[in-house]
Amino acid sequence: MDGAQGMFVERNGTYVQVDSGAELIAINEILAGYEFTRQDFNVPQRVDAFLDEIIWLHTGTPGLTPGSSFGLKTMGPLEDWLRGSEKDEAVLRKLCEDPQFVFDQDVWTVVFNMIRADGAVDRWRVVGRHDRQTNTNEIWAMRRITIKPAGTFSYPMFG
Repeated sequence: MDGAQGMFVERNGTYVQVDSGAELIAINEILAGYEFTRQDFNVPQRVDAFLDEIIWLHTGTPGLTPGSSFGLKTMGPLEDWLRGSEKDEAVLRKLCEDPQFVFDQDVWTVVFNMIRADGAVDRWRVVGRHDRQTNTNEIWAMRRITIKPAGTFSYPMFG
């Protein structure tokens, strides 16, 4: 296609498109070098960076803001975000509650929100497995649903 773009990772001498149907293979190849300890699951700044990395690898879309207490601290004045259809700061704060990882031995599940550049909000559910030996994580499943439409918030960098 003319103008088409994609992100690729080399795997066993071939290239896998990260945002293709095989994206979890490619994401996990990249995450193999991303150390994230069991203790890191309790550090908001590390969680924010980890989830941001996973979502960026999955979507290839810049300009997403994780909904978390750390994300709130980095968002700047909240009134700048309330220039869309949503005017209630309490709603924005509720969407930015810290993600909580639920563990079943080394398998974890996390549900969290991401604010898109168009002002929409997506809720993500990610399931993965933590390897205690290497302090790495493998993503098993990712699902996204839009819970607030475009224009709900005003992304300050884009107006």
